[in-house]
Amino acid sequence: MPDWLNSSLTVAVAFVLGIVGTVLTGKRDKRSAESTLIDQLQEELAGYRETTNARLDKLEAENAGYRRFVFALIDHGDANGIDRLPWPNELPR
Repeated sequence: MPDWLNSSLTVAVAFVLGIVGTVLTGKRDKRSAESTLIDQLQEELAGYRETTNARLDKLEAENAGYRRFVFALIDHGDANGIDRLPWPNELPR
């Protein structure tokens, strides 16, 4: 095989390998960027969940307090002969 052909093939193979390496590196970097974005979104979502759970816990505790107070008033009214107000249809008993 002539020297010029051998040199040309070496250069061509090196060029092709360089292109393949560049493409693979680009795909890896793209996957890495996607993974980073997914991780950030999951952390943000976890923060929203914590905030929402804390808010719901507070509201449920307040609601339980209001319900206890309402039923204490009902019991007080029953004990003292006070007529009950009709219970609103849109509220659970």
